[in-house]
Amino acid sequence: MKFGKTMIELKSLSKSYNNIPVFSDVDFRLEMNHIIFIIGANGSGKTTFVKLLAQLIKPDLGSIQIDKYQINNSNEWKKYCKFVLDDSELIDDLNALDHMSLIGYLSSIPKILINSRAKILCDIFKIPTNKKIRNISKGQKCKLNIIMNLLTRPKYFILDEPFVYLDIESKIILINLLNTLSNIGCGILVTTNDLSIINSKIHTTYLIKNGKIDLYKSEFTNNQNLYEEFISLTDDSNIELDFRKTFFWLFE
Repeated sequence: MKFGKTMIELKSLSKSYNNIPVFSDVDFRLEMNHIIFIIGANGSGKTTFVKLLAQLIKPDLGSIQIDKYQINNSNEWKKYCKFVLDDSELIDDLNALDHMSLIGYLSSIPKILINSRAKILCDIFKIPTNKKIRNISKGQKCKLNIIMNLLTRPKYFILDEPFVYLDIESKIILINLLNTLSNIGCGILVTTNDLSIINSKIHTTYLIKNGKIDLYKSEFTNNQNLYEEFISLTDDSNIELDFRKTFFWLFE
């Protein structure tokens, strides 16, 4: 599957709460084949930014366009733009497989494919498939929110603080998977303050501060190699996954 030259673009976007500005006249774009990280202090607007893109809240001024669609005038963009929000709700009385089956059904995936993909994703990220949501950890819930959006290949994948509750191995698996997806055409945006995940040589980083989103040019010390060494000493790790082979449906 190949996509043409496309992007998410914000123009002159402003948003305030109780007359206090969160964003003021912001321009921003996310293109295909890119991973953009957005960093910023707590309360700076990272989650608000993602919710604006997901149309969960509306800007006061400005426009948001995804490919050829103005998001307030069309729902077509929702078919291929996936969001992972920190406060995504799961249903306590359902298990992981129930959630995956529901998302797969809504995405028109045949049941046999839903089950096989769900098993692969849950096995790799170590999520129990049959425990009710109320009986799994916060980290497992976080991972489930992520992998539910990987039953089909996203064109744009936008994640709000996905690394906060992840164990070290899951962080490495996720960032390597995101890198691989971006290499084959996906546009990916991640909000985070886990700077050790960011590799300045392959990722672009923006800083939210004082209502603006500006390119952040400082170099980061990337600790992925330290993470991998730690895992190799303490666990039977899945770090050396062949992502294209393991998650084959994402690369077809």
